[in-house]
Amino acid sequence: MTTKTARRKQNHVIHALFPMLIFFIFVLSVLAVLVMSSNLYSKAVSGGADNFSDRTCFSYVAEKIHQNDNDGAVSIKKVDGTDCLVLSHKAENAGDYDYDTYIYLYNNNLKELSCLAGTDFSPEMGKDIAPLKALTMEEDDGLFLFEFVYPDGRCRRISVAERSES
Repeated sequence: MTTKTARRKQNHVIHALFPMLIFFIFVLSVLAVLVMSSNLYSKAVSGGADNFSDRTCFSYVAEKIHQNDNDGAVSIKKVDGTDCLVLSHKAENAGDYDYDTYIYLYNNNLKELSCLAGTDFSPEMGKDIAPLKALTMEEDDGLFLFEFVYPDGRCRRISVAERSES
């Protein structure tokens, strides 16, 4: 083989390998972008779910207080060792029956139970609202303070004021 033929073969191999190398670099770049974007997407979805969970508990409790904000209708009571937000009201279209709605923590869930006033409270009967690790409630002259601890350990606090005079 002459040197000219050997050079031509060497040039031919380089010409064949160079586009394959460029294509390989392109494929690696695309895979790197896909991996980074999937990580960003999963973080955004996770953050959105956490934010939704936070807002669900906050807005649920605040809205329940505002819906039942009548003189003396909102209170915090300890029932069978469980702190409960108690909302007292008369049910519409149900005669003269008084109802109490209890919002409380039981078995790592924020729960709600509505029953006739004076009926025995049974916490396992409540409807699950959202998962929750801990809940503390305080009342200070018409200002209700809540601390929510979520299953992942995040802690959020809110305060809700009664609008009516007590």
